[in-house]
Amino acid sequence: MKGLIGTLAVAGALAFAGAAHAESIVYVMDGDLYLTNIERTVRLTDDGGYESPSQDAAGRIIAVRRTEEGQYTNRRIYRFDVHGNQLNDPVVAVDVNNSLEVGPLGAEVSPDGQIVAFAVAPTRMAAWLAVPAPSPASPDMGNRAVQSTD
Repeated sequence: MKGLIGTLAVAGALAFAGAAHAESIVYVMDGDLYLTNIERTVRLTDDGGYESPSQDAAGRIIAVRRTEEGQYTNRRIYRFDVHGNQLNDPVVAVDVNNSLEVGPLGAEVSPDGQIVAFAVAPTRMAAWLAVPAPSPASPDMGNRAVQSTD
């Protein structure tokens, strides 16, 4: 029973996180990001490889993009505005030259856009990144972020 309650709590939290920006829904089709609302659907990307899109309360989008680099599959976290403009350099969450771990997987952004939670496999670690929002003084957050694992 305790496990069921914990599972339901996590499922409820994920359902809420996915609906943080009620005016639109972001999704992946054929590897590209799309944003839809009651009026229209807009294709945001055309370079493929995207997965796990999520929106913060302001509508900013994060998504993981999977690319092949040599013998490794790399996944980086990207942030976009509602028009598909990339807001930052991609963030490396898991070292690309690591054959033991794959991630980030299942990335979800917090409602305020400051934290991105994700999983790393096969170790099943939970991890998060503090992802500062771009500001006029510093529009580029670079490609590094603080990572904490459990």
